[in-house]
Amino acid sequence: MKKYFRNVSSFEDLKSQYKALLKANHPDNGGDLEVMKEINVEFDALFPIWKNRKETELGETINETASS
Repeated sequence: MKKYFRNVSSFEDLKSQYKALLKANHPDNGGDLEVMKEINVEFDALFPIWKNRKETELGETINETASS
């Protein structure tokens, strides 16, 4: 996979790249519908991974703060 999203370093970075890809490739802006479908499939696969990673990191931060 990993055709459109490169060097994603955080959940926020994933969302930022997705928004930029939407802007550049959306069919309403002259982009290709098939490319947009591929971007959405890739985003849908990466989204839960990065969301879970963010929630895990937030949970660890909260636990560290609570035990301090």
